[in-house]
Parts: sequence; structure tokens; C-alpha cells
Amino acid sequence: MKKILIFTAILFLFPTSVFAASIDDGYDTRLITPKSSYQKVQDQQQKTAEAILNLFNTEVEYVEPTTIPSAVPPQNASPTSSIQPTAPYATLPPGNGQSSAGCPPEATRISVRETQYRHLNRYLPCDAPRMIVIHWSGAWSSAQATFNVLNDRDRSCQFAIDSNSSLQMLNLYEYSVERGWCAGGNANVGSFNFEITGAWFDDVLELGRGKQYDELMISTSKAVDISCQLIKRHSIRKTEIYGHYQLQTGKSDPGPKYLQFFKNELAKKCT
Repeated sequence: MKKILIFTAILFLFPTSVFAASIDDGYDTRLITPKSSYQKVQDQQQKTAEAILNLFNTEVEYVEPTTIPSAVPPQNASPTSSIQPTAPYATLPPGNGQSSAGCPPEATRISVRETQYRHLNRYLPCDAPRMIVIHWSGAWSSAQATFNVLNDRDRSCQFAIDSNSSLQMLNLYEYSVERGWCAGGNANVGSFNFEITGAWFDDVLELGRGKQYDELMISTSKAVDISCQLIKRHSIRKTEIYGHYQLQTGKSDPGPKYLQFFKNELAKKCT
């Protein structure tokens, strides 16, 4: 009864239109038909109602994965000659000296070409890299806005990408990557997570034009280039590219059509 009263009060104070606006978070419904836009709002309103009720019984905590791949360098391993670390952050702010348990010293971290380095507040252990996971950020904003939201929610991913900038937000090392809290459960272990700015990528691809389509194409190209660096440096198989929706229940990003598009672009550019 208490939950029902609280839920009713929340709906009274915040109309469903407000919930819908906050969930879409910048999504331009002009890119899709009125019917599909309306249906998305209806679906998201239902999910929001369920999420609010679940808040009263759900306690979020970090759960240590049951199995963790070794981050010990393989025998006779050597970095790929074509993928070399950039200069040690000559124009970027220095690290804070903090290093997660099981990670090499922060001073030995390496940067990815064409990215800026800004570490998120959360620090977790390091793992041997094994796969790449693609997300959408949920809003047509910026990589910096994604960085801020992750910090506000005490979450972490390795990269945030928009059409103008690319942020490296966790530490990478020669044979390991700092674990994010982004993909869900054991999928966080050894995964490189990309938060690409935007939402509902399948609809944007289907439209095939417009400002958001142009932005998505630029962001995708950047994410593909970085993914190719990671694949070559850490010998990640191109089959180990996943969408968030494939790894965590209740997620739909980045969409199956977009994920296939991303894989196709990677296959063409990363040879």
C-alpha cells in the first residue's frame, strides 16, 4: 500500500510527459514516424513505472565476477608494431597517481590515438582484454556530457565518443584494461566499452539522412578506428564485438541493425 501511495504521488508531481521527455533525453522524434515515436514513449512510460516500483526493493551494489581472466602478459608477446603508444600526455592533465588493485602502476598506462584522457571517479581492477561492447549514450549531447552522467551515476566505461571528440575514461596498459561498470555482470570483465553519443541508432540508420545521421556516421568512424587499434594491440577477435542488448537483460542499445553496420565498417577498415 505504501509503494502504491508513493508511486501515485510521483506520477502526480511528475506527469508522464515529463518521464517520457527525460527518458528520450534529447532524442529527435522528427526522425521517425509519429506512430513509432508514440509507441516508444508508451513503452518507455511502462518501463519507467516498473522501474520506480523496483527502486523500493532494489539495492545496487558492485558484485565481483566469479571468474577473472588473467592479465599476465602471454609468453613471447610483443606489441603490434603499427600500434604504438602516443606521447605520454604532454598536453593532457596528469593522472592522480591512483591505481586500482591488480593494475600496473598508473605511470605505465598507454593512450589511444585521437583520444583525450580524463579518468572517471570509479576505479576497479584490471583484466586481460577479450571483447568490445557497443552502447549508445541515450542522448544526442556530447562525450563530455556522457562522462558527467557516468560520474553522477557512479558508473564507468572506457570510451565516450561524439562527432567532435573522443574520451578515454579508464586506464589501458600493455596487457590489461581497467574494468568498467558498464556492460553488466561478468560482461564487464576484460571488455572495452564504447558509449557512442545518441539513441535509437536503428531508426537513424533507416532514415539515412539528417543532422543526427551525419553525427552518428562521424562518431561511428571514430569508434571503429579506436576499435581497430585495440583489436590489433590486444589480439581481440573481430567476432568478439557485442551490443549491450546482447549481454544485459532489458537493454536495447545500440540496436541489431546498427551493430551489424558497425561490424561491417570494422571489417572494411581493420585489415
